[in-house]
Amino acid sequence: MSANNRHREEQDTTLAVKEDPEICQDNMSSSEEPPDGGLWAWISTVCVLLINTFSWGPNASFGVYLNYYITEQYFDEADTEQYVMIGGLGLGLSFLACAFTNGLCRRIHYKIIMTLGLCITFLSYWLASIATTVIQLIMFQGFLLAIGWSLVAGATLVIIPTWFSKKKSVAQGIATAGGGLGGIIFSRSVDEIIKQYLNNQKYANNRKHGLRLGVAWALRMQSFVCGFMLAISIIFIRSFTPLKNTSKDKKPFH
Repeated sequence: MSANNRHREEQDTTLAVKEDPEICQDNMSSSEEPPDGGLWAWISTVCVLLINTFSWGPNASFGVYLNYYITEQYFDEADTEQYVMIGGLGLGLSFLACAFTNGLCRRIHYKIIMTLGLCITFLSYWLASIATTVIQLIMFQGFLLAIGWSLVAGATLVIIPTWFSKKKSVAQGIATAGGGLGGIIFSRSVDEIIKQYLNNQKYANNRKHGLRLGVAWALRMQSFVCGFMLAISIIFIRSFTPLKNTSKDKKPFH
């Protein structure tokens, strides 16, 4: 009799697990191991590479802006320390804010966070291009841009570990290379755009006006290029398993 009861209880438990999608999802997520490769694993790795290239990467070209800001005295009332603060704030704050982004990704779908970061990044470049004071430039090209980077790029930190175990270091190394690749892509292009306006005979009598036009269009170029490439990457990136959710009232996303 006791054996029959035990068998009946096991059947009831099995049936409950099958009928409860949350239990099935939890069991599946805990039992699945990273595939350590595969088409979508490497596609997602390339997407992380591109996101790093077109988010943190442009900061590697800030030295070009800094050179013109200082040598051409972009704003008359500004000093060197204020210009230097823009680049330091952009990179430092974005890394710091990644700690919060990681937590958000476990409560909100990571693609929503990335899309928000994309919008902020695009807006930051445009606002910086029309800045009229050094404080505005610090806020837009430094502070606000850092927030955008942390949201769009910080969210990628949780993606690769879902795909790789033994090859995780290789995948992370490939993805991290994007930070330097962005500097290679943008340093020359930003410099050429600024020079095109600065050395234009049309602005020979008003050199500072030519400089500001050059900087403005260089920033807008970055907004268009980065915005487009980030959007493509966000569309194709995916995680192998749903990210573990630490909130009790929300389900994990995939």
